[in-house]
Amino acid sequence: MWKVCHVTCSHRWSIVRTYSSDIRSLPLTTLLGPFFSIIRSPLSTGPITSAALSALHSFFQCNLIHPEAISLGACLSELSSTVSRCKFEASDSSGDEVTLLKIMTVIQDCMCNEVGDNLGDIEVCEMLETVLTTCCQMRLSGGLSRHLPTVGHRVLTYNITRKEILRRSAEATMHALVKTAFVRLFALDPAEEEQKLADNESSSQDLEGKM
Repeated sequence: MWKVCHVTCSHRWSIVRTYSSDIRSLPLTTLLGPFFSIIRSPLSTGPITSAALSALHSFFQCNLIHPEAISLGACLSELSSTVSRCKFEASDSSGDEVTLLKIMTVIQDCMCNEVGDNLGDIEVCEMLETVLTTCCQMRLSGGLSRHLPTVGHRVLTYNITRKEILRRSAEATMHALVKTAFVRLFALDPAEEEQKLADNESSSQDLEGKM
């Protein structure tokens, strides 16, 4: 598996070197592909996945991912699918929670950034579901932990505190995403959106008829 990833990444980076004079002329799918591969790989550990997510966050911060970028739509679709299905080998608990926090950060970068206008309904729903799932899992985990005996168990208290931080961070991210989604409702054309819904419904009916 790692040999395949290495060959793929080497090929992509050879393309990057070819365009090194103007990196913005590269399609985003080519530039970010190696990072997506690492995040998607179930063989990646938490720290490796965390490093790849940090790189994506940096690309948003330095405006490498911008509205006029080449193949932006395909890149955002792949990014949404990648972070929503991110799986990594568990290592130490604290490192894994840092990785989850970075997933929340990248999702917020993607939706709340100006490029978020290019996201489709499926991508938005995937990312909202990812953040909401994290909120619910952390809330249940924290609730169960509080019923365990804590007298003299500082490690347990420390774990509860870290999970509480992660839960609150996920909730804050969820609030920001929902706020962004509702703000953008004002920019939608009702007639155009109704037509999209009608077209989607018609396509679904045609597909069911063929089946």
